[in-house]
Amino acid sequence: MDQEINWEFLQEYVIGSKRHKNYRKALDVYHHLTFHADGYFHRPWNNLGTNDSKKPETVNPYFKRLIDLRRPSETEPILAYRRLNYLPVTKVPINKVVSSLKKIVKCADWHISYDKSEHPTFLPDKDSLERYAEECYPKDDSIENWAYKSLIRWLLIDPNALMVVMPLQWEEQPGCLLRPYGHIILCKDVYEYVEGELCIFLSPYATSYITSEGHKKSGKIVITVTKNSFVECKQIADDKYELIEHPHNIGEMPAYLLGGESKNPDIFQPFYESFIQAMIPSLDAAARDSSDLDAEKVQHLFSTMWHLQMQSCQACAGIGSVNVKGSQVVCPECEGRGTPPKSPYRDIEVNMNNTLIQDKNVPIPPAVYITKPTEMVGLMRNEITTEIHDALSAINMEFLCEAPLNQSGKAKEVDRDELSNFVYSIAYHIVQEIINPLYWFVNEMRYNVVIPDLATREKMLPFI
Repeated sequence: MDQEINWEFLQEYVIGSKRHKNYRKALDVYHHLTFHADGYFHRPWNNLGTNDSKKPETVNPYFKRLIDLRRPSETEPILAYRRLNYLPVTKVPINKVVSSLKKIVKCADWHISYDKSEHPTFLPDKDSLERYAEECYPKDDSIENWAYKSLIRWLLIDPNALMVVMPLQWEEQPGCLLRPYGHIILCKDVYEYVEGELCIFLSPYATSYITSEGHKKSGKIVITVTKNSFVECKQIADDKYELIEHPHNIGEMPAYLLGGESKNPDIFQPFYESFIQAMIPSLDAAARDSSDLDAEKVQHLFSTMWHLQMQSCQACAGIGSVNVKGSQVVCPECEGRGTPPKSPYRDIEVNMNNTLIQDKNVPIPPAVYITKPTEMVGLMRNEITTEIHDALSAINMEFLCEAPLNQSGKAKEVDRDELSNFVYSIAYHIVQEIINPLYWFVNEMRYNVVIPDLATREKMLPFI
C-alpha cells in the first residue's frame, strides 16, 4: 500500500467521520466490557436520575440497554430509583480475573533472559537494551512492570486497541538515544488500521494554539504511522492543520492491535473479541438482576404504613390547590393530595366528629405496617450469585468464587486442565504477539542509527 500522506487524504479522518470498517464493532466490544470492568456511576451533574443529558457521550450505551430501561409495569419513581442507585456488582468478578491473569508476568515460568544476547562493545553499558528495557523504561522502570500494570488489563478490556511504539520525544539531546515507548491507543481513537501498512489515530497528547481573538485553545494531534515514518497532523488554528513528518526508517509499521479471539478472516483489517468475552452474557444478567433487586427491596423490604386519614390539609382545606396571584397551583403543603403529609415523626389525629366515621368502628390502632413477602429478595440474591459464578465458569475460573459443594473431584481436575489451557493461550499471546514485537520495535527505533546492521541489532534482543 503506497498511500501518499497529505491533507487531502487525512482530512476525512481529522475533521470528518471516516473510520475503518470494523470501528463500530470494536467500539461495541469496548463499551460492553468496560461497562462491567469499570462500572458505571451517574456523573455529579446528573441529578435527575435520567441519562446524562448535558454530556450524552459520557453514558455507556450498555447502561442504557441493561439498566436504564423501563421494566414491564414499572412506575417512574422505581425506574428513577434504579437509575440513581445502580451499583456495578459485575466489576468485582472482572477485576478478580484481571488480577489473577496479571500473575502471568510474575510467575516462576516467566523469564526475560539476556544470557545469549550480544551487546556491542562500542556501546556504553548505560545505553544497552537491557538497561533501558529492564531498568529505565519510561514511567514503569521496566517493560515487565508495564505489562503487569497496564498491558494485561487493556488486552482483556479492549482487544482492538492499538499498540504503537513511538518515541516520547522526536528529538533527544545530543549524545542521547531515542526513548521508544509502547503507547496503548483505545479503539475509540483508532481511525484507520491496515495490518502492517498504515494506521491513523488520535494522539493521547494535545497541542495548543492562539486564536485570532488571542485566546489559548487546546488542539488535537492525529498521527499516521507507516512502514518508514510517523506523520503528525497538528491543529494550529480552529480550522487549520499542519503536517510534520518524523522518519523512523524501520521498514515495518511499529503499530499493531493488541488482539484476542479473531472474529474476522480479513488479515489486513482484523477484528477481535476479548479472551474473556464468554463472561459477558452471565455478567449482563447479573447486572440487570442486581438493578431489579434494588427495586424489589424497595417494594418488599422497606416498611410501608397505611393509616386512617380523616383530616384535611390546612393550607388548601382539602382541595389540593391554592390560589397564587389569581391562579390555582398545586398546594405546596400536601402536593395536591388534599390531606396532611404523612410522617413517622408526626402524631396521627382522628377527629371523632368527622361525618365519615360516625356510627362506624374506628380501626384500632389507626395506623398499621403492611406485612410484605420477602422470599423473592432472597431468590434474586441467589440468582445473581449463580450468574456471577456462571460468568467465571465460562472461562474456567469459577475458583475465584465459592465452588459448589456438589462438584466432584474429577470435575475439578478437568476444570484445572481447562483453566491451564485458557491461561496458557493468553500467556502465549502476550509473549508472541505483543511483548516480542514490542522489544523488537524498541530495539530498532533506539539503535538503527548507531548500529546500522540489522543482524547485529537482533543479537541484542532477549529471550522471553
